[in-house]
Amino acid sequence: MPLFMKRIFFFTFSLLASAAFAQENSFPDNGSVGIGTNGAAPIEKLHINNGNIFLNSGSQINGVGYNYFYHAGHNLVVGSRPGLYTHNALMLRPGGSTSGALNSTFQMFLTPQPNVYTLRVQLRADGLSFLNGGNVGINTETPTARLEVNGQTMVSGGSNLILKAPDAAPGDPGDVFFADNTGNELARVYLNPGTGDLRFSVGATVSAKMMILKNGNVGIGATPKDDYKLAVGGTIAARKMKVTSETWADFVFQPEYKLPTLYEVENYIKMHQHLPDVPSAAEVEKDGIDVGEMNKKLLQKIEEMTLYLIEMKKEIGELKEKNKQLETVVRSGK
Repeated sequence: MPLFMKRIFFFTFSLLASAAFAQENSFPDNGSVGIGTNGAAPIEKLHINNGNIFLNSGSQINGVGYNYFYHAGHNLVVGSRPGLYTHNALMLRPGGSTSGALNSTFQMFLTPQPNVYTLRVQLRADGLSFLNGGNVGINTETPTARLEVNGQTMVSGGSNLILKAPDAAPGDPGDVFFADNTGNELARVYLNPGTGDLRFSVGATVSAKMMILKNGNVGIGATPKDDYKLAVGGTIAARKMKVTSETWADFVFQPEYKLPTLYEVENYIKMHQHLPDVPSAAEVEKDGIDVGEMNKKLLQKIEEMTLYLIEMKKEIGELKEKNKQLETVVRSGK
């Protein structure tokens, strides 16, 4: 083919290609670019229709590819155009590979100076996530603590709510306290770092109203004692109280029981100023009383008194019979 004909053919092909390209894309005089818009004017500076965007900068750090999308700042807004009834969702979704599972990660950095990046927030699909950027609020825009939840909070699925002590104070994991809507303290639950006992405080002033020792002993209004599971510094009111005992006082009615004579009891009272087998006032003042043991001893005394009364009734009956016989002799004159 002659050179002249080749040039005509190339020129004609270029015109046809340009016409086809122009039909798919548009480049108006305002500087906007439309790709795939079929000649229609682009509605933004860059308008891509019926297609996706693929970025491959070729940049790698430690074998991991990095692609960059820069903007002039300060805010980058991603969303549908005003007037369109479309919901919005931002997804990080790997394309998938036959080589293994792929993970999605969202990270936020604090940049104190150029090229210095401090990772503060990370959300990973595999669960290794953290928030290290200050206070976090749920249902509040002004959180005053590391985590502030305005509303009901639930921990489910058999999980635990753990208060962990910091390295600076390994024995003090912190307190759980309740406050009114202005922040005034109403009650508090806390550990004593020195002893490890659990304490409960009620009111604005922190003061233990109830304590639980590590051995399980409990004190209400009093310091728990090693010898007692429950120590109460005050009066207890109850509708019913059940005290169990391994022994009871019915041994008094056994034939082999040696009932003290009233003469022996009288001598003991004169010497000690209290009943036998019953603690003295000084012993009660010093050591208190065992309710179960004291009830058993009181029942023992009641049962002993019952035996004394039975014996006295027999003696009285015998005396009445003898008196009746004497009256009969006297009346008969014999």
